[in-house]
Amino acid sequence: MSNPAVLEAKVRIVNAANRYVNEIAPKLREAFEKFLGKKALTASGDLRYDVRMALPTLANDSNLTAILRTSRYSVSCTVKTNETVKGIAYYHETTVYFGSISEDNVVPFDGTLPVFKTDYTAAEVQLMRETLASAKTTVSQLETMILPFGTYDR
Repeated sequence: MSNPAVLEAKVRIVNAANRYVNEIAPKLREAFEKFLGKKALTASGDLRYDVRMALPTLANDSNLTAILRTSRYSVSCTVKTNETVKGIAYYHETTVYFGSISEDNVVPFDGTLPVFKTDYTAAEVQLMRETLASAKTTVSQLETMILPFGTYDR
């Protein structure tokens, strides 16, 4: 059973996170790629100070926070949003990879930045949920019908 107020809140936080990721990811990628071929990581695996300082400032408030994450292979940004409905907090995170690292050096990013949907509506989400429930019922019925034959012929 769906609570309309909760669904509306979830739609708002997903749209907000996606909107900010769509805005900041190209800026992060552009700034990061200025270091192509250069060392990006310290011995401990953190981004070097000069690389961090070249990146745009990320949002950090009570409703929307962006966090930079690094590994030995990639750099990403995770945007966290939240909203409280009737004393219960609902959270959402959207993550985008925008940089590649090889042997601690910045290398060309081999992917395209995704464009996340920012205009979800509660009605659209409810319709998707209903469509999914119907599809699951259909799959269950088909699995029952095919049971005597299995799914592979080896």
